[in-house]
Amino acid sequence: MQLPAFAQSNYSHGPGTPASPPFEERELPGRGRGLIANKTVFRGDRIFAYTPVLLLDDEAYEALDEDEWVKLEAAAVEQLPAASRAEFWQLFGQPTVNPVTDRINTNAFEIDTAKGTFYGVFPEIARLNHDCRPNAAYFFDEESFTHYVHATTTVAPGTELTITYIDPHMPRSQRRRRLSSSWGFQCTCSLCTAHASISQESDSRLKQITDLTERLESSRSSSSEMAKTLISLYEQERMHAAATALSAASNLCAQFIDAYQHQRAFGLDLSQLVRFLVFTVLTAPPNFIWQQLLERRLPAYPVDARRQKKQQQRDVELKGLEEAARDSHNADHGSGMVTPRFSLRNTLAKWFIDCMTAGAVMNTVAFLAIMGLLKSQPGSQIWHNIKTVCHPRLNLDIHGVGG
Repeated sequence: MQLPAFAQSNYSHGPGTPASPPFEERELPGRGRGLIANKTVFRGDRIFAYTPVLLLDDEAYEALDEDEWVKLEAAAVEQLPAASRAEFWQLFGQPTVNPVTDRINTNAFEIDTAKGTFYGVFPEIARLNHDCRPNAAYFFDEESFTHYVHATTTVAPGTELTITYIDPHMPRSQRRRRLSSSWGFQCTCSLCTAHASISQESDSRLKQITDLTERLESSRSSSSEMAKTLISLYEQERMHAAATALSAASNLCAQFIDAYQHQRAFGLDLSQLVRFLVFTVLTAPPNFIWQQLLERRLPAYPVDARRQKKQQQRDVELKGLEEAARDSHNADHGSGMVTPRFSLRNTLAKWFIDCMTAGAVMNTVAFLAIMGLLKSQPGSQIWHNIKTVCHPRLNLDIHGVGG
């Protein structure tokens, strides 16, 4: 494949950025340079769209020895058009091997295509800094060989635009180790620098996401409530791209099942899909607060305060006050931290409250009300739907109350 960016010296590789970019580049204390939104960027807005200036074949990497591969990388960069080569040399490279390889290893994105795995270098997109809970996400369009970056949530002016460099499903300790070893920095995002108790809650939710995903993929007894819980967990973790994709997928599955049950050909109802996504966006903030409240009251991995205190006292006796104080701030490695135990009782209680009683009623009412408004249903029809669907035994007549 011969991409213009590799051969034409005056080619602007890809659709690029809008005529008036929604960001500006600034120096950020402790983070180098970063991109700051200079106006409101709405969820779904395109930030970047570029083809790579450099594309490396993983199969060739596996076949060649290290010296041959390093020479090939250097030759590829040397043969780039002047403008593309200048963009490449402006990139930062974590010092390990040599200036060319360091820049490639630090900035390349892994690209999986039907023809194999490649590593692409996109200088413009590499200007985006990392955040474990970013406000933008990227995807690669294999047909056009274009790398797109879109906002995954509404970003206010003055906020840094970020992507994630790693798998965001990893717990805090693994994320920080991976970022330190591969990119040479300690993550200072809001999630990684949160209090130890908040980090433990986050790690607990991530484990629940992994467990629920495995159950949904392997079990024939999966339910819609499990899918709703998974979406809610993603929203709590501010993993907006995954939550939106899961919402869209669940709605498409519902449309397909409905067509199958009524023995009719499947046809995508785009308006229904859009309404469902709007519902997800509107209900995400209150669901986030609700799930946080449940997790605080009924933590899946509660820490026994008495065991914690005893362990800390033991550490003080063994290490001395000064060393214990120095170590106690480290939530990952401090010996004063007691490994929390999984609480089946709390988990079942949360499931019952959220999926069977209070949470189920609130979500159902919200769904019927919002969907009714989006369908322009009259208030009387919306109220009738709520009375009928929520609980037949509580089918109260609003006009008969008190009369």
